[in-house]
Amino acid sequence: MAPTTAPEDGNHPAAGARIVLEHVSRAYGPATVLFDVSFTIGPGELVALTGPSGSGKTTLLQLIGSLDRPSSGTIRVDDTAVECLTHPADFRRDTVGFVFQLHHLLPHLTVEQNAELSLVAAGIPRRERHERVLDLLEEVGLADRADDFPKQLSGGERQRVAIARALAGRPRLVLADEPTGALDTGTSARIWELLLDLRARHNTTLLVASHDLTLLEHADRELRLVDGRLLPSSSPTPVSELT
Repeated sequence: MAPTTAPEDGNHPAAGARIVLEHVSRAYGPATVLFDVSFTIGPGELVALTGPSGSGKTTLLQLIGSLDRPSSGTIRVDDTAVECLTHPADFRRDTVGFVFQLHHLLPHLTVEQNAELSLVAAGIPRRERHERVLDLLEEVGLADRADDFPKQLSGGERQRVAIARALAGRPRLVLADEPTGALDTGTSARIWELLLDLRARHNTTLLVASHDLTLLEHADRELRLVDGRLLPSSSPTPVSELT
């Protein structure tokens, strides 16, 4: 399959990361999860990664984010060959922000402390951490909850903290795996609005895996996986696969 290439429409200045996958496959023993996946995502794009459960979406995000390695093929994020990294934790710290379906906040830490975890690991001075995280909490509408603990927040508020945490390291790429999967419809809509606003403010490249088809209303384009294979962009999506 030829790579699915990002449109060159000039809508987004080139500040986010550029992602290029070429013939990426991933097998676990005899089971192959991804088959010969190739595509390009341009800097600053918001791309929806869709497909049925078990189609390989989470695996693909893990490969791009260096949480796993492909069995074959190449993955480049800007000038970094992700599959060749000897210190993937440094790449994740400096380049990638992750947002998962479950917020994974630490219950014994405050909102501010949860949001600044990656900055502590990066050795950012305390005052800079404080200022940067408070700015982000202001952006996600939680500046007044900085000293609260996760148990005091709603599900949507916890996810907003997780988004602030993902952006704290000023990543060029954000990978989101079902970020609204555990939320009600109204809260999900607010999270999508927040992600769109933050993309506009920070010009970060976003690759978002989701079953929520409202994402397609906001994304620049769609990448669809079915049974570990990337559908050609010109192929219509069968109605039976949308549910």
